[in-house]
Amino acid sequence: DHETAASLAKERGFHVVPVNGGYRRVVASPEPVGVLEHRAPMAPVDASATVSVCGGGGVPVVVGDAGRPHGIEGVVDKDLAAMVLARVVEADALLLLTDVDGVYRDFTGRRADLIRRLSTADVTRLIDEGVAAPGSMAPKLEAARRFAEVGGYSVIASLEHGEQALRRAAGTRIVKEAAPRPE
Repeated sequence: DHETAASLAKERGFHVVPVNGGYRRVVASPEPVGVLEHRAPMAPVDASATVSVCGGGGVPVVVGDAGRPHGIEGVVDKDLAAMVLARVVEADALLLLTDVDGVYRDFTGRRADLIRRLSTADVTRLIDEGVAAPGSMAPKLEAARRFAEVGGYSVIASLEHGEQALRRAAGTRIVKEAAPRPE
């Protein structure tokens, strides 16, 4: 309620904003630049096991003057964290799983249509035009675009179709544009 939000803001220095009839504390969302324990998930991968990592984005840390990491208040985007980890471990694919089959045109409208393939330029346009929701599909598209730009295979799919998505039989693939052909 307003009274509690105002009290927490004053006493603890929290930044609160009104949302859906109540209030919510908001914190910074630093862009991930690395994953401290990036070697940990590799042992199971080397043993041919499936590994799920970066759920929730992880704990945001900064490296202090003494070279030691310490936690900070913040929220790390799980999709961008997964993309950073995929780059660090030189993964071939970045699979971003969600509760829908992939990226849709007119998602909430009558003519919802699953998009099977997007170029990185298409993704940039969707984000810039506000077609992808900022707190939902836009972070997934941004992470997939960045991974595809460095030559990786990115796909956004539902959890139930994750295996098929890796075989390129489900979801929305995000690919780097092909170089223009010489005339």
